[in-house]
Amino acid sequence: MRFYRFLLVAIVFAIAPISVGQAQTALFLSDDASLLAAVEAKLPDGVELLTHQITTNADKGVITTDEGQTIRFSTLFHSRSLKGSQERERLYTEYGPDYLILAWITEEGKDKYANYGVSKSKLKATVRIVDGKTGAHVLLKKLSHSTELALDSSEDSDAEREELIEAALA
Repeated sequence: MRFYRFLLVAIVFAIAPISVGQAQTALFLSDDASLLAAVEAKLPDGVELLTHQITTNADKGVITTDEGQTIRFSTLFHSRSLKGSQERERLYTEYGPDYLILAWITEEGKDKYANYGVSKSKLKATVRIVDGKTGAHVLLKKLSHSTELALDSSEDSDAEREELIEAALA
């Protein structure tokens, strides 16, 4: 819960001063559908997310835009500068967002202690906001969460994974 509040406050303080008196548009991309939904729910009201038909293929590690351009995850989901990025420029040309919001999972796993029959899950994610036109850095937040040790379940459920993502954003 604390992670989500921190993320919300960080996003509000990053975007709100720029958007006083007008709604700002943003193109929001993620490498994970659950992370996308969780972060989208935390965005402030002044941010207008652009509608699009972008598809994400996690197996191939690519995003395909409405116009059919393919962009590799590795060219967007990193913390290096996007000022000279051809991919950012293509997204700006195609969608014209004021901001580009990127969210990706950097580490996800489960530490199992078989001798004791317990395990704990962990997740690390990054949320980044850059100026859509120039690629200038606006916000970079690295988030992480680890559960407490619990009896090891034989299967991992989507609900448990979504709870872990929500907890990381709290």
